[in-house]
Amino acid sequence: MVNRIETCRQGRHIRVERRMNRLQNLLMIPITMYLIRYTVIFPVLNSYRIEFQLCYLSFLCLTLSLICMSAAGYAISDYFDKKYDPNSGAHSSKTLALYFLFCAAGISLGSYATWKAGLLNLIIVYVFVAIVLWMYSAVYKRQVLIGNIVIAMLSALVPLSVLLDIPPIYSFYSINLNFVVFWIFCLAIFIFATMFSFDIIKDIEEFESDINYDKKTLPFVMGDRFTKQTIIAINATIIAMIFFVYFRYEMFFANISKYFSLIYILLLLVIPLIYISWKVYKATTGNDYRMASNVLKLVMWAGVVYSGLLF
Repeated sequence: MVNRIETCRQGRHIRVERRMNRLQNLLMIPITMYLIRYTVIFPVLNSYRIEFQLCYLSFLCLTLSLICMSAAGYAISDYFDKKYDPNSGAHSSKTLALYFLFCAAGISLGSYATWKAGLLNLIIVYVFVAIVLWMYSAVYKRQVLIGNIVIAMLSALVPLSVLLDIPPIYSFYSINLNFVVFWIFCLAIFIFATMFSFDIIKDIEEFESDINYDKKTLPFVMGDRFTKQTIIAINATIIAMIFFVYFRYEMFFANISKYFSLIYILLLLVIPLIYISWKVYKATTGNDYRMASNVLKLVMWAGVVYSGLLF
């Protein structure tokens, strides 16, 4: 009886934490997109004395479309989780209706933004995302690593979507924005890798509750030790990629920003990633993993903010 009460309390705590994480993730979408647009693309355009060709309303619709698609993902996730957790508080009919409503809103807003950018055929991406969200909640998130990869890929779409600003500029001006495009792709890869690590950490943190959801996550199939080694390997890969980009393309950094970048990278990216790896390696309780995942969130933010500071 005591164990059942404790399990219920833990379940409620996890649900509250998930709601907070969802709110943070939704807020991160507009912040990330507007930071990239106005601190990465705008300074380069300003140096050429030209303006954005995709109007403010179109970019706002693009941002809102991603927020709607993310909200649709949360709704359909609650819909399928209801099967495994009758006490979740989610209403099947309402959550399913919300999924279709948010998908319709996201696709409509995305259609307008892609049409204004002259790339209406990209609307197929929104339809694909809607299908992937359904498949993720129904199947993928209960399979080893597939769900983690899907979440990481969808997260990487946020910075990549800002590239919709580029084609309208190329249609009117013959300027070189290759480094901007390259940098945004690097940022997308960084977000993919950090979100991949973050999602695996959450799997091991919520291992006991995930058993009730019939999730065959990495810690469930391969055990804690292998999962910890995987997280550490991913973090080490992120650090290697950061240094590769820094030293391979240091000619793009001014003399002052080069040293500033190195200090920033060490203090806010590399050292925290090493700390996270150590924390995961030594972790024995859910609080240990929670601390590691919270620090990893800060690392993601630091990576996004760094782009703005550099440009």
